[in-house]
Amino acid sequence: MYAIAQTLRLARKQANLTQKEAAKLSGYSVRQIVRFEKEGTTDLEIISVFAKTYGVHPAKIIFPPEEHRSVVLELAPSIILDYFRSK
Repeated sequence: MYAIAQTLRLARKQANLTQKEAAKLSGYSVRQIVRFEKEGTTDLEIISVFAKTYGVHPAKIIFPPEEHRSVVLELAPSIILDYFRSK
């Protein structure tokens, strides 16, 4: 999840948003933004909200830049399974 945390932060910065602005636009609190950017999340609904807020496709958050891709690819199957198990 660390790679997802990094890509959430990177996407926010590329959107030129502060954590406070991202919180206002996403509906999450600043505290939650800080937590997601530190710990990451496997919740696809949360990832989708941030992707929309930052104007990127969710895959850009789930599948980060090349240097982090191997870590995320290992985690992706469990993220997807967790999402569908929760439905």
